[in-house]
Amino acid sequence: EDRADADIADGRVIESKPGEGTEAEEGSTVTLVLSTGPEKVSVPDLQGFSYDSAKQRLEDLGLKVKKDTADDQGEADQVINTDPPPGESVKVGSTVTIIVSRGQATVPNVVNLKKSDAEKALENAGLKVTAQEDPSATQDNGVVSDQSLSSGQRVPRGTSVTITVSTKPDKPAKPDKPAKPDKPDKPVTPDVQDGVADQDQGPGL
Repeated sequence: EDRADADIADGRVIESKPGEGTEAEEGSTVTLVLSTGPEKVSVPDLQGFSYDSAKQRLEDLGLKVKKDTADDQGEADQVINTDPPPGESVKVGSTVTIIVSRGQATVPNVVNLKKSDAEKALENAGLKVTAQEDPSATQDNGVVSDQSLSSGQRVPRGTSVTITVSTKPDKPAKPDKPAKPDKPDKPVTPDVQDGVADQDQGPGL
């Protein structure tokens, strides 16, 4: 006779019938109850469940849970599959890995934004960012001139977007116009009339 037992290893005797110490007639039958190890349960099909719901259902069956993620078109934390797969028998207390979707992210438009603002917008959308420089861009220095994924596109969260950042040199400042030299003061012309007048003033006759 076999019976599941979480504490006794598979193939070991759990008990005998009649029990230990009981007198039995010679030739009578003694039944040994052998352990099959921990009780086994079937992994349920959890595809489409939220992670929290799937986790609760597995724990209710006496299973431990581990979480993993993968790229998928589903919403974030939606169950894609399990490992072991649905329908497989596993021992109570063993671990089942729930594989969930990373979810989708919408690529924002970051062209013409400053590099720091573009990086922040992409990271807030759940995307990774790499940057490359373009000295021939028409935008001002430090401004995004292009992005590798078009805005509005739906991609798995964690996807990397490359932004191209202008390194166009700033326009040199126009030199100040040289100041016009001050005009020289006009020479003072002596007052001829005063001179004449002075000459006329002599000693009286």
